[in-house]
Amino acid sequence: MKTKTTLFITCLIAAVFSKAQTDTVNIFYPGYTNYCCTGNTTPYFCFNDNSAGCGSTASSSASTFINTVPAGNVITQVDVYYYTFNCPGTSATGMLNGMPLSTASILTGSCMCANDTMGWSITASSSNVYPCGIPGYNYGTGATETFYVSFTGAVCISQARIVLTYTTASIGTTPTISITASQDSVCSGTTVTLTASGGNTYTWNTGATTNTIAVSPVNSTTYNVVGISSTGTCLNMATQAIHVESINIQATQSLVCGGPASVTLTASGASNYTWMPGGMNTPAITVSPSITTAYTVTASTGTCIATPIVTTITVNPLPSASVTVSGGPPVYTLTANALPATYQWLSNNGYGCSGGYTPITGATNQTYTTGGGNYAVIITKNNCTDTSGCSTIAPLGIATFINNTQISIYPNPNNGNFIIETSTATKQTVMVYDVNGKLVLSQTINGKTTIDAGVLNEGVYNISMSSNEGVVNKRLVIVK
Repeated sequence: MKTKTTLFITCLIAAVFSKAQTDTVNIFYPGYTNYCCTGNTTPYFCFNDNSAGCGSTASSSASTFINTVPAGNVITQVDVYYYTFNCPGTSATGMLNGMPLSTASILTGSCMCANDTMGWSITASSSNVYPCGIPGYNYGTGATETFYVSFTGAVCISQARIVLTYTTASIGTTPTISITASQDSVCSGTTVTLTASGGNTYTWNTGATTNTIAVSPVNSTTYNVVGISSTGTCLNMATQAIHVESINIQATQSLVCGGPASVTLTASGASNYTWMPGGMNTPAITVSPSITTAYTVTASTGTCIATPIVTTITVNPLPSASVTVSGGPPVYTLTANALPATYQWLSNNGYGCSGGYTPITGATNQTYTTGGGNYAVIITKNNCTDTSGCSTIAPLGIATFINNTQISIYPNPNNGNFIIETSTATKQTVMVYDVNGKLVLSQTINGKTTIDAGVLNEGVYNISMSSNEGVVNKRLVIVK
């Protein structure tokens, strides 16, 4: 029996190799010629090495070529020779029309460019035997084949030389390999059972070697398995794509200050939704929580039910900012209400209390000292803010200015034409602001002066009068 078996295999091998022929395909990788290695005239392309603009950060590349194997033949062996230059220890893995080729280790070379072409010798090669023919190859004149190579580390490649050995005979029949999935569309993290059949032994792209594996993909993933026949010579490959539903939720805002406020929650990635609390079955809901509330959406597509997603809308109370003024000339102390909070003081000098606030650099303590001016404070607590009202601190001299100067505005209300009369001949600057704090009129007066403000619209305005003695504010009403 042993003699017959030996003779049978011997005859087959003799038949195969007596008729075997080879054809060579060169895959060139022209890239940054003479860009990094100025003394090297061979075109090359660098992967995983973007230093000095020498190459790409991509770790793989796919190239196509036209089938050269005559009709009626099958490929029994594929040898790949990699012409590379770079760090030893890097590995190269090829695929031909989706069929994985054995990994080759680059054992020679260095991590620096050379000034000669000797570095571009063959630095890695792999040999793959397919006595029954390589599965997935597109036999036929003019058929397009795809060669894909990837690297585990930084490497520059000049070319990959692919030697195809073919014959009109094969040792056996290529098995039909298939994969059965317990589910082909799942939610993220769901366990899927994949079962391969049609072969005797199996090798999955996950590294598993059993016919059945359990996977829990987080993203959509394609799994493949190579199955080998019972004779141990013929192989084939099958693939199975597992689609992973990606459910997500977005909120127009996650924080509400003072509440309640309208917030829109939108879920996507599925076809059916159920929100709690509320029980709504729409992709988007609008809520107005008065207290911090967790909203849960359960989504599904077909038989896929996603793990419920929780989004919390936080409702924090709005702080109430206020300021207490203490002290007296020449130094006043402004104190924000005592909260465990952060503070930012604002100044409004020259604008009375009508707009124009600007932050005071470095003024972030609870207290602020000043000789005079117009101030407010922003209080922030639990990411919610409130701004106090305006605090006016009289500068030195303003008491004398106010006490010694009688100021009259008449008529008031008026149609835009009015008289300002003061009891002193000191020159003063009159500035008129609208309710938004915008300066709309400025004029210097001396004693009794007629003001023409006919261009102003009907409304309430603030008048600020200043001299070298201080500032005083008045209210003006225009009616037309």
